[in-house]
Amino acid sequence: LCNVPVNAMMKEPALINTTLDQLTYRFAGIDHFHWHRVFDNTGHEVTMDIINAIQTGDAALPKNIFNVIFFPEQLEYMQMLPCAYHRYYYREEEMLNHSLEEFASVGTRAQQVKKIEHELFELYKDPKLDYKPKQLSERGGAYYSDAACEAMTSIYNDKKHIWL
Repeated sequence: LCNVPVNAMMKEPALINTTLDQLTYRFAGIDHFHWHRVFDNTGHEVTMDIINAIQTGDAALPKNIFNVIFFPEQLEYMQMLPCAYHRYYYREEEMLNHSLEEFASVGTRAQQVKKIEHELFELYKDPKLDYKPKQLSERGGAYYSDAACEAMTSIYNDKKHIWL
């Protein structure tokens, strides 16, 4: 189960001033290697509207992925939205340079997550903890719990949903 499609579905509707319940997503690929197209509730494709919106501002990215803009011509040609992780393939040089800069200043992503998880486990020792620690939003994996629970209830209730 990958939370990246869920992240796209939660963030992209706002880019075109609509809501998730007004859209249908169609995914191709698997896990962190997928693309998608989006349609409104009348069947009109709005993929290019989202592509245009992410080129001019908020890319609706998961927190742990650096925002390097995709090549507009490539997205226009594909007429599909690549998973945020495709930046590591399509914009390899920029992503590598950013990763090297980050490594030099704050460490690798794995080192950052390890530090965050250590902080979280220290907080979790407190049985009186009654708030969502800010470190959870720094870790990445937004909406993962929601996606996992929805997948389990879908399977248990035989809803016939298709999950990546």
